[in-house]
Amino acid sequence: GGHENLVGERGHIETLSAGKLIDEAGLKWTRVGGVHVSERHGNFFLNDQKGTWQDILALRDLVKVWVEKKHGIVLHEEVRIITNPDRDE
Repeated sequence: GGHENLVGERGHIETLSAGKLIDEAGLKWTRVGGVHVSERHGNFFLNDQKGTWQDILALRDLVKVWVEKKHGIVLHEEVRIITNPDRDE
């Protein structure tokens, strides 16, 4: 997971890492509320224990928009996100 195969120039298959795409878009350390993109691996979001589920989803959306603008590639989640809007934790 986290990799996508694309056919590049001259028919070569290229493997792209979501973390690398996020890094190359300049998004490491990007923060929404209490959640930020890891400085070590762009595919990880870290919560400083003050982040909410809304922060996580907002950061996800921001990252997806910027990666698409920079690389023309739409990222898709590897996990299913289940939220409970009645809890603010």
